[in-house]
Amino acid sequence: MSVRRRVAVLGVLAVLFAGCTRPAAPAGDGSAPLRPAWRPVTLPAPPGAPGRLLVRDAAACAGRWYAVGGVADAAGETRPAAWTSTDGASWSCRLYTS
Repeated sequence: MSVRRRVAVLGVLAVLFAGCTRPAAPAGDGSAPLRPAWRPVTLPAPPGAPGRLLVRDAAACAGRWYAVGGVADAAGETRPAAWTSTDGASWSCRLYTS
């Protein structure tokens, strides 16, 4: 390997490692950096016939979480459902149409 190529490889590695620093806490508020983590939650079954819950999307807006999807019965038929939460841990079913 030529000297020029070695220098180029070392330069690229230096740039990559320089970008891998730990984020600092936001200035002034003293809070720790955000460290999101996945955790399982249990969604309540919506009213109607029991079935398998199908979550298709989730979003957070204005301090509230929303999850949308549906319920599939044993025959494969589905109906829409949506859930909401203020803390991401306890959920309630907010929408149901037949």
